Order: sequence, then C-alpha cells, then structure tokens
Amino acid sequence: MPRLGTGEDFVSVTSFDPFFVMPLFRTYRLVFCIAMISASAFGSNWDPVDQSEFSRSRSVVDEGEGAEFVFRTIDINQFLVGWRLETESRHHLLARIFNEDGVNKLKVFKHPIQHGMRIVKLEARTIKPDGNYIELDPDNVYETELVRSSRGKVKAMAFPVPALEVGDLVEVKFLIKGMRANFSYSLNQSIPSRSTTIDVRPLDSFTVPSNPPVSYASRVVGLNFGDGEAKQQKDGSVLFELINSKAMPDEDFRVPDIHSRPSVIVDYISSKTPNLTRYWKETGAGLYRESKRRSKGSRKLESKVKELLSGVKEERARLRLIYDFCVSDIRNTYSDFGYYTDTEKEKLRRNDNPSETLERGYGNPSDVSYLFIAMANAAGFEARLASVSDRRDLLFTRQFKYPFALKDEIVAVSLGGDWRFFDPSSPILPFGELNWWNADSSILLSDPKEEIFLRTSGLPAKESSTQRSGELSIDSSGKLRGRVVESSAGCEAQEFRNEFADLPEEEAKERIRSRTAAAISRAVVSNISIENLKTIEEPVVVSYDLEVPDFATVVGDRIIFQPVVFQKEREAIFQGEEERVADILFPYPRMKRDQFSFILPDGYELEELQRPESFSIDGVVDFSCELHGVEGAARLEFDRSYSLHRNLFKAKANTIFSMLFSKLNVEDRYAVTFRRSASAQHPRIGYRSSISPTKDLETASKKTPPLAS
Repeated sequence: MPRLGTGEDFVSVTSFDPFFVMPLFRTYRLVFCIAMISASAFGSNWDPVDQSEFSRSRSVVDEGEGAEFVFRTIDINQFLVGWRLETESRHHLLARIFNEDGVNKLKVFKHPIQHGMRIVKLEARTIKPDGNYIELDPDNVYETELVRSSRGKVKAMAFPVPALEVGDLVEVKFLIKGMRANFSYSLNQSIPSRSTTIDVRPLDSFTVPSNPPVSYASRVVGLNFGDGEAKQQKDGSVLFELINSKAMPDEDFRVPDIHSRPSVIVDYISSKTPNLTRYWKETGAGLYRESKRRSKGSRKLESKVKELLSGVKEERARLRLIYDFCVSDIRNTYSDFGYYTDTEKEKLRRNDNPSETLERGYGNPSDVSYLFIAMANAAGFEARLASVSDRRDLLFTRQFKYPFALKDEIVAVSLGGDWRFFDPSSPILPFGELNWWNADSSILLSDPKEEIFLRTSGLPAKESSTQRSGELSIDSSGKLRGRVVESSAGCEAQEFRNEFADLPEEEAKERIRSRTAAAISRAVVSNISIENLKTIEEPVVVSYDLEVPDFATVVGDRIIFQPVVFQKEREAIFQGEEERVADILFPYPRMKRDQFSFILPDGYELEELQRPESFSIDGVVDFSCELHGVEGAARLEFDRSYSLHRNLFKAKANTIFSMLFSKLNVEDRYAVTFRRSASAQHPRIGYRSSISPTKDLETASKKTPPLAS
C-alpha cells in the first residue's frame, strides 16, 4: 500500500510541478487534445437522478449561492505502460441551479488541462425538472485559457452547457489521461459542494529498468482538508472527503493553491532517499556526483575553449563568451524557435556527454547546462550545478524535504569570490539573468561534503519594465491616430519571449492585435513590427499603428479626452474581497511607463487639465503622472509611471491594495480640455481636491496590519 503522509511532511508550503521529473526549460508549447466525444464514453446510459433535487429552492451549504454541487467525485488511478507511469483521473459532478447568478457561473463549463495531459472522454447534459435532458454536442467543446493567479494563464477545455436555465441540474463526466508519476491536484470551485471526494490509487511500488535498477514506493499526502482525515481503503486507495464545503473565491494574485486550497499530492520515494535529518546534505552530494559525471571535459572541448577565449583576459568577459556560445551556437532542442520539426527532433541522437553536445551542435536543456559547466571548468572557473525552486508552484522552505521541491537546475560559477548564477538551458535569458520564477529563491549548491544553501537575487522594478511611447494625433472628430512603440526589458521581456518566441510571425501579430483590443475595445492595430525577439541582450521592441475612433469627446468648440490610452478601460483589482484567504504573490517587481505626445488640430489651445497627484508607499509602490501643454502649440506632453517594488505580502495587505488600486483608477480618470479659440486664456491647472492618495494611504497603513516582509 502507498505510505500515507501527513501535512507535517510538507510544513505548509506549496505545490510542485506535477508534470516533469526532468530539468524544466521554461516554455513548452502545450499539445492539447480532446479525443473524442461520444455518448458511450462512460457507458451508454445515464443513471437516473434523485427527483427530490428539483424541489430544493436554495443551496444547502450556503443559502446565498445561486448554484451548488450535489456531489463531485475525482477518482485518480496510476498504472504502468511499459516502464512509464500513466495517470488517469475520472471526474463526475452533478450541480443544481437556483437562480440567474448560478446560471451565469455554470453556463460555460471550464476545466484546466495540465501540461502533458489530455481529455479523452467527455459527456455532459442539462436535466430539466420534467425529467427530459439535453446532451452536449461534441462539436461545441473548445480550447481556451484560464487565469490561475500562481501560474498565469493555463490551458483549459470549455463548452457551453446546453439550454441551461434556473431550476435545472447539470451533470458532467470526463476522463483525463497522461504520462506522469509525481503529481498534485488542488480543488478550485466557484460554487459550494455538498460532497466532494478524491479517491487516489497509486501503484504500491515500481522499478525503473536503469543500470542499476531503481525501485520506488508511493506516498500520498493531503493538505488543507480541515478536520477531515484521509482514509486508507482496503483496495489500497486513499480517500479524501469534504462535506458541505463553501465556494472558494478566485482571489487575484494568490500564492500557489497548495497554501490555501484542499490539495492531494502523490510522489514516489526512491529506496535511496536520504535520511530526513541529513536530507539536503546528501541531496547536494548526490547532485555533485551526478554533475561531475555528466560534465566531464575532453581534449576537443578544451581546445574549443582555448580557441574561443583567445586573447581575452578579463574573467567576466571570458565567462560571458562561454555562456553566449552555449546559448547561441548550441541548438536547444526544447526551444529552438521552430528550427526543427517534431519529426526531425525524434531522429536526433541522444548526447551522453558534453563533447557530443559540442560536436553535434544541439542538445536538450540539461545537455546545454552540462556543456556550460564543462567549458567553464576547462577555462579555470569553478562551476557547479545547483537546484532551485519554481515560485509559481512552491514557496520553498528547507523543511520541504522532497526531490521536486527544488526541481529546476541552474549553474553556479565562482566569479570574483562570489557565486553567480546562470541558466544556459534557456535560450531566451541574457547572461546572468534567471527566469523570474527562479529568482529571489533559495538554491541548493551541489557539494561533496556540506549542505550549502544560497539565495538568488531578482531584478529591481526599474530593470523589469514595459515602456510605451509615441506621438498621437487627435482630429476634430475625436479619432486618435499614431504609432506606438512598446519596449520590454528584464522579466517583462522574458514573459514576452516565453509567449511569442516559438510562434509563427502572423500568429504573433494577431496576438498583439488581440492584446491591444483587450485594453482598448475599439482599437484598430496595423503595420506591426517585432524586433529583438531573439536578440536576448536587447529589450523586445514592438511597434504598431494605432487608431481609436471616438477616443476624445467633441462638444462644440472643445475637445475633451483622457490621456491614459491603455488604462482607460481597466478595472481596479482587489475590489470586493471581504476576507481574503490566500497570501498575495505578484510575479515580480515591475515598472510600467507611458510617454505620449498628443497633437491636436491647428487652432486649438489647452484650456483646462486636471493634474493627478503622485503617491507612494515606501519600498512597495510608486505612482507619478506629469502632463503639460506646449506654449503656442496644440500639444500635450504626458508621462505616467507606476512601479511595484515587492511581490509577496500577507493576505491582510489586500485592504491597502484595494484602496491603492481604487485610487489609482480614479487618478487615471482625469480629463484634458482643448478649445478652438484665437485668444484662449492661459490654461487653468488644478488638482483633485477630493482625493489625497498619499494622506489616505498613510492613514490606511496606520489602521491596517503591516505588509509581510
């Protein structure tokens, strides 16, 4: 039977990535499959439902809710296919709709599909009070995205629930499969549930036919199930149950779900797992031995290093040449910007050592990292492998003593007496920069004798910026036209390259149009240019022609407009949260800056503008906005800047953020008036007397518990 773990095994930390047991290159393109869908997916007939459900007029769990799950079952099974583990999860749910709010919550059913998994069977129906039902048309199932705070956008399957009305029941069954061993499952539910069960059936043990063979035994852990206890079943499965559980609000910018959501974790423990009292020391030693074995040099490699560094004396410059060679000259087979087809990748030979990676000119992320270590050591540096956590899945503590806690691999190099960190396995990262989810995190340095933990640093807000600029004209009808230039650096450039680097050119341009239209609903975007996408040392630059009809309001001889082009339709975040559960985690510190010149028609002069006040909370956030007219010209200069300097806060900080972003939204609503007049008076410049952001925020800080450190 699997060992039944406890919450103490995990010490209130967060989930791990369940999809890879190998070093992760940070962007994989999801292969999403719905292979499909028939009435025979779970059997040819639907079971009858309890007709008494139609007599209920309100939720059993929470009378104020518009819908609830009558039941929700998740059965998770694992079995061997060859020597690889396959995981399948069967989902079955029945929900009752009480009012229009419930209809709105369930009229489109969505479920995330994790990387490496696929939906193979699906059926759904809407059951009417008279006993008739309408089944889902398989052609109405489609792929979409969900925004999950800790991981950003995730792929999902979705479908419109057929003919859904108040008083109906909704029944859904689906089966998800994929090759994976370690995994986690966290419950997210927008409506309450009378009964939720998760039945997990891993293998007791299995052996990988390596040389020598390695045996693994399973372990199951449940977190955040309240007073409920896991139940070991006679058939070897482990049952978790929630009775009358309330809806779990989808809180903005929350820490990974394992902190606050009921979660089940399954992992497999090697018979060689280190003793817990010296776990990290033995793990670091094992990492050191593996790194030594896989980063052995050769005469050919040493000759290449000598050739590459000829005439270069300065240490940092020498190391940079090695890094640039590994990133630029060695083709990364996991992110090759479309260089190889899938068929060609299948035919590539496996590299057994750095010399083969060097000779063949390609390798997977691990191959590239070990080549970098080998070349750096050959050049006289001390380079070692290091393990680091992924903050999207896990806020690491040393008490979390499991291999997947530090699942990503980076390289540490001793430079000038200090350890510096690099990630040559990612071809989109400049020299000395880490993926944002590995930055500002603990790392375990491989070492033969000692337990050595170090900490990576993150980029400050000013170095992770998106800056927009342009000269924009507004004509007498209120239409805005001009060319916008967007420049992204640091983590903002990482995010852009992660999303766009492997896309075909036309698809990338279409995404730019869609992103702009999401911010400005009537925007027309054309003549799109993307620069420096693969030139990783430079900011990514996107430019396009922008046209927005009726951007300004024309009233008689006046033109009135709000100079915030991209924030005009934005809704404030952190609004309406009554009592937040999860701590707050923004991806990384960042800065957003807009600098625009607005050109009005000849004959117009600035009549009035409302100037917002700048405000800040020291070390947390800064906002400033400067605007002024140009004497003798129908022109307005606009400069708006917003910076977030920290990214992790206690849940109780949401009261400050709610007020902060609400005030930011108000400040962005100021208007500017130009008037057609040959003898216009000097413009009246005023401040919003009813708003004092700095004073209000200082007051709120005194009344509200301090932010987390």
